[in-house]
Amino acid sequence: MRFFAGKSSTSKGKPKRGDAPDPAPLQFDLDRWLDICGIILLALAALTLFGFLSTQRSPILSGWLEIVGRLFGWGVYLAPAVLAALGVYLLVRRFGDRFPRFRPKRLGGAVLAYLTALATLHGLTMIAANDIDGAAIAAASKGGGELGWLILSALIGLLGNIGAGFVVVMAWIAAVMLIAGVSLPQLFQAMRQAVTSPRHDRAATDVARVPGAPTDDIIEPDYGRGGGLIIRGLRPRSAPAKRHREAQVAPSAAPSPSEAELPPARTINEVPRSAEPLKINTPASRGQVNRVPPPRIIGAPDVPPGRSATSAVEPLRQSPSAPPPAAPAVTVSSIYPVRRNWVLPKIDEVLEPGSDAAMKEAEIRQRAALIEDTLRAFGVPARVVEVNRGPTITQFGVEPGFNEMKGGKQVKVKVSRIAALADDLALALAAPRIRIEAPIPGRALVGIEVPNGETSLVALRDVMESEEFEVLRRKTRLPLALGQDVSGRPVVADLTSMPHLLIAGTTGSGKSVCVNAIIVALLCANSPEDLRFLMIDPKRVELTGYNGIPHLIAPVVVDLEKTTAVLQWVTREMDRRYRLFAKHGARNIAEFNAKVAPHSSPPTSVLDQSGVGNRASPPDDELRKLPYIVVVIDELADLMMMAPDETEKIICRLAQMARATGIHLILATQRPSVDVVTGLIKANFPARIAFTVATSVDSRVILDGPGAEKLLGRGDMLVVTPEQSMPMRAQGCFLGPVEIERVVRHWRAQLGDAAPASAPHVPEQAATDLPVEPAPAADLFGAPPTWEEARALNEAAREVNAGSKDDKLFNEAVATVRLQGKASISLLQRRLRIGYTRAARLIEEMEERGIVGPAVPGQQYREVLNSPLSGTDEP
Repeated sequence: MRFFAGKSSTSKGKPKRGDAPDPAPLQFDLDRWLDICGIILLALAALTLFGFLSTQRSPILSGWLEIVGRLFGWGVYLAPAVLAALGVYLLVRRFGDRFPRFRPKRLGGAVLAYLTALATLHGLTMIAANDIDGAAIAAASKGGGELGWLILSALIGLLGNIGAGFVVVMAWIAAVMLIAGVSLPQLFQAMRQAVTSPRHDRAATDVARVPGAPTDDIIEPDYGRGGGLIIRGLRPRSAPAKRHREAQVAPSAAPSPSEAELPPARTINEVPRSAEPLKINTPASRGQVNRVPPPRIIGAPDVPPGRSATSAVEPLRQSPSAPPPAAPAVTVSSIYPVRRNWVLPKIDEVLEPGSDAAMKEAEIRQRAALIEDTLRAFGVPARVVEVNRGPTITQFGVEPGFNEMKGGKQVKVKVSRIAALADDLALALAAPRIRIEAPIPGRALVGIEVPNGETSLVALRDVMESEEFEVLRRKTRLPLALGQDVSGRPVVADLTSMPHLLIAGTTGSGKSVCVNAIIVALLCANSPEDLRFLMIDPKRVELTGYNGIPHLIAPVVVDLEKTTAVLQWVTREMDRRYRLFAKHGARNIAEFNAKVAPHSSPPTSVLDQSGVGNRASPPDDELRKLPYIVVVIDELADLMMMAPDETEKIICRLAQMARATGIHLILATQRPSVDVVTGLIKANFPARIAFTVATSVDSRVILDGPGAEKLLGRGDMLVVTPEQSMPMRAQGCFLGPVEIERVVRHWRAQLGDAAPASAPHVPEQAATDLPVEPAPAADLFGAPPTWEEARALNEAAREVNAGSKDDKLFNEAVATVRLQGKASISLLQRRLRIGYTRAARLIEEMEERGIVGPAVPGQQYREVLNSPLSGTDEP
């Protein structure tokens, strides 16, 4: 029994496997030391002030005044104010909005000004007393005291008298710049205004309001105990609109985007140390990003000096009573539009601004403390060191702490332990969903993303008016405005570098709104001479509203049986462009357009009395500038259901080769399953956007990892780009149907059509007769026929075959479908090597004779019936 008792006592002393280590004891951290230093500084300031005012001083008080008097000299009278300011700053940094806040650089500027004043005072005292012995003056508690003499003697010993004087002057200028928060040119401008203006007192108060000075001082930074905040003040929304109207009245006075000083980028700061405060980053001010140049006029004549570009088109709006000039309607479109003076739409006229939700700092502080307490309760010590507040979610940057094991050894907390507590954190914060990014890419933090109580509306206009979008717009032809990230910074992308985009999300997640925002952003940035669209909309309601704009090569394709022919035409256009590039020694569309630009001449068109445009012989087809072509497919799942093999083959070929020719694909689907987004398609689309999906399996299909199933919906998305493989969370842009209609109406109005705004300018029949046969041999470069040429060829073939009811390939077609046991148009195209129109006519004839059944919606093939053939021989 004694043996077993000893063994039992020994086993109790060993820690069991799986037991959670004891949480780290409460440490007397640097924040409490700073609080104690603040109290001590306030006590010294009060003691010094009391000594100055008291007539009866104790030996201790007299000794203290003698020490500070000898140390600061005549500057001792300012010592109580300096000590009190430092003490107050160390104490009130943690009280939030109840006390005013101080910027650290202004406090540093005040300290620099005080030390410079001591050195200046000591030097002036030496000059006035004709005494070169500065040490004797300091010993007598005069001048700048020992501290002023120490600074001055060091400068004189290193630089001499003249150098020391120059450094003192520069120190004064630097101190004023730090206190006022202005740059050196702004300071000189303010000094010049103060000298030249008759109102010196008013000019002196305007130093901090010099144009270009920082304007985010409405709410000063605050450094707190493990949760101090840096919050930038938000401007009212009416301010940017007013500045934009003023820029339209006097466009010549407004600085160009290249000359204007760009605001500092909203980059995430480095990870703060344990002694540094928590940072809260809020969305950028609307006023700081509203710098939009006047709309560009493509192909317009030179404007006389002193007249703005917008005034050249102003008479068109100022005379509504005068009848517009009679312009014949162009009813046929091609990839080479007739040159016009295209005017890009003004963003502030066609798009609506967003809205900002109220910022509640107390709620952010409470959530940060609750996250720390919850993690500590589960034995995971951590500290919230950074907060990024976005339009929809708030990301709390958590720094893992250390667990103190028995024996005094400290072990770092595993990131996986924090990620495993997502459900517990959601319960503690009463949040619907919480996503944990462990770790944040490129940071030593774990991101805990919590939904906001009040969300902000991210409008497309807000992103397009940002500096990031304007800079990207000057670099590329295809800028995309996607939304705002978790810290409120605009998320923009370049479609030419993607070079194709895959979008997936369930119904109601914001997928269609994202597609429309991308299209409208491209329409607002490009004329029809630079960009053309091919749109495929099986649902018939998402993209058909764009019918009638000059950017469309053909009306929006809504019939799935025509999509294969459309994609085949795109592949032939890609091959034609590569042949042109090879002939002219260009590697991509940018080099080709740069080479043919000096030789390019405007295309001509002959318009008959009926208003139908007929192609005249252009000067040289191959020397025309090639526009970019963006193919938009709204629902990929329907295409893969109808013809999976052909659709996958064509899409993969275009995705692999079409980038250099200026052809880009944008695919959207609400069912990201493996049979829709196949491995080949996903491998050729490195840029992807995932909205809310049903399961983690769907998220892995689109993103190669989980996460999309935890999104909030209504525009909440994860973005993956070729430059950034890890998903980045963002809130997509919102775009209403009224804004889309304004953009479409703007482009339709420039065509001068007599048809109503809802009628497309391209006949619907033009898209039904698609080019499916090889290009004519007379074409030197194998150029695919335009839509009107393809229509004429198909009509001629139809007239030739109109006389005979039976096709000579009818019997062979019947034998083929009987042998395969199924019938479809694509099957006959592959087996008999015929075009789409002929195969469709054979299928219709077989249906009339009872050989095949009718088409069933949602099924690719028709049923082959067993009825006897009428009028034909059995195969």
